Amino acid sequence: KAKGVAEPVETYELVSMRPRTRWQARSSGGLSPLIGRRTELDFLKKLLDSAAAGHGRAETIVGPAGIGKSRLVHEFIASVPEEWLVLQTTCASQHANSSYYPVSTFIRELFGVMIRRYVAHLIG
Repeated sequence: KAKGVAEPVETYELVSMRPRTRWQARSSGGLSPLIGRRTELDFLKKLLDSAAAGHGRAETIVGPAGIGKSRLVHEFIASVPEEWLVLQTTCASQHANSSYYPVSTFIRELFGVMIRRYVAHLIG
């Protein structure tokens, strides 16, 4: 029973927590076909081929709000072979005063992936 509430309140136990971006929430309901981004996707796939040949590098995708940067990245990541480890980070306007926000997000993502892989290995 909750203090100050006459009727019982249903409670839930938090069993895990993971960051969820607006993009992840929006895209979970399905997406329309991607149109007009073949050149950009081909460029990113060439970078992937280069990385597979041992010539890795980082790439930054920038542009005005609403131009489709997140969607482009989403489509590219969906094309990456499953055995590859993909880590990504984002910038957010509400964290504009936190210069290390993208780095801290990236590190949390890395450790989250490592923990999930380790647990999957233990479970077998």
